[in-house]
Parts: sequence; structure tokens; C-alpha cells
Amino acid sequence: SNSKFIISPNFYTKHSLLYYLLVKASLFFQIKNIFSIKYFILQNSNIIVVNSYCERNQIVKIFNVNKNKFKIVHNFIPDSFNHLAKKKLFTNTYGINPGYFLTVSFVDERKNIFNLIKAHLNTFNSHKKILVIIGDSRFSNKINNDNFLGLISKNMDKIRFIKGLSPNSD
Repeated sequence: SNSKFIISPNFYTKHSLLYYLLVKASLFFQIKNIFSIKYFILQNSNIIVVNSYCERNQIVKIFNVNKNKFKIVHNFIPDSFNHLAKKKLFTNTYGINPGYFLTVSFVDERKNIFNLIKAHLNTFNSHKKILVIIGDSRFSNKINNDNFLGLISKNMDKIRFIKGLSPNSD
């Protein structure tokens, strides 16, 4: 048919190798399950929309999908956040002066948080701006989580970590 099939899988797993093996086993033994169905949908999609290169790379690796099928559309910030910024609610609540770097996302390896922190610390003396990280931690192992929290505690004058906020929170 001439129909275009576009999906946005919002796919993430901490168990890439396990998923890869389950997909391969499902296909080899011709078992219909969630893995073989996802494989079929991804293989037969004309366009796959994801929100990061990491998500694309994970899907390519696990499901053996052609990279050219992907379109990366990054998340956006709703206008409601701009309204709050004008009120200085955020800066007043958290005691952060205007002129900071902000990242809002889950905090894990896939989000490249360690390289972000490293780059920030290496350039801090040239810009003197605080890095504000907002999000919930979901590292794949305790060591990475402990390393992240250690970096934050050693650099509290340069980095502020705020656990995830609800979009409707004050």
C-alpha cells in the first residue's frame, strides 16, 4: 500500500542485552510476543520518531532497524514554564540567581549526565554560572547513582540538583 506508517515508540530499557537476546530468540523460534511484535512494527514503519539520539541508537541496536528511518524530535518546554520564569518563582524558591544553565530530564547514563557535569566543571571558571539539574534519578546501577550524588555534593557551589517536579507544582 502507499500508506505511510509513522510511530513514536518512546523506548528505553536498562536491559539492552536482555532485550536484544529476547528479540533474537523470538524471531529465531518464531514466537509471537511483545518483542517480535515490536520488531515487526519497527521494521515495517516508514518513519520512527524518537526524542534523542540515544533512544534511536538503542532501538537500532536491539531491533536492527535502519538508522535512516528515524527522525529526532526533541522535547519542548510548555508556555506555562515561561510564565513561571517571569514570576521568578523558581529562582526565589530554590535560591538560585538568574543566569544559570538548566537541564530537565531523567538523570541516568543515557542522558549523558556525567559528560554534562564534566564539561560544566571544566568551563565553570570562564562563565561562573550554576548548572541546575532537575529530574528523577534512574541509573542502571547503584555505583553510577552514588558517583552522581558524590559529584553534586562535592560541587554544590557549582551544581544544584532538584528532584523531579510535577508540571503543575509551584
